[in-house]
Amino acid sequence: MNYKLIRRNIIIALLVLSIQVLVLSRVDLTFGDFRYIHLYLYPYLILTLPFKVNRYLLLIFAFIIGITVDIFFGTYGIHAASLVLFGFLRPFVYRVFEPKEGYQKGETPSVSKNGISWFFSVSSILLLAFCLFLFSVEAFSFIYLSEILLQSIFSFLGSMILVVLIFILFNTKT
Repeated sequence: MNYKLIRRNIIIALLVLSIQVLVLSRVDLTFGDFRYIHLYLYPYLILTLPFKVNRYLLLIFAFIIGITVDIFFGTYGIHAASLVLFGFLRPFVYRVFEPKEGYQKGETPSVSKNGISWFFSVSSILLLAFCLFLFSVEAFSFIYLSEILLQSIFSFLGSMILVVLIFILFNTKT
């Protein structure tokens, strides 16, 4: 086991969760009556786990990270449920975008091996599904369909920019 890699990933997870809870939860991106932008960085943690991680372990990690965010946001499982869905869909989306030679055991997504276009495609699908589910569960009614769609689209765009920037920042080496 590579303890240096595990320690690095734990530090990144704590840093990302701290940024989400302490900074991004307080960012108010409202423009008059336009209150549809929410920034989510924590899905990055599930997105960048090794390709061949055990599915049950993936869902447990997703739940733990999501419930941690729920505790600090004062929500009751909305983020946990959304991130578990994200973790559930992840293997299927990765399989669709799998290269011909496949993924190696223990390999994690990286700019040098997978490319930024691969990461952008995969993370777009997963993050959009995450946002749609999160705001649908939060509204708990399709009466607010226009608000759900607006929040999902604008939160997806803002979060996507953050996730791609963090991915490039933390994954610059081969």
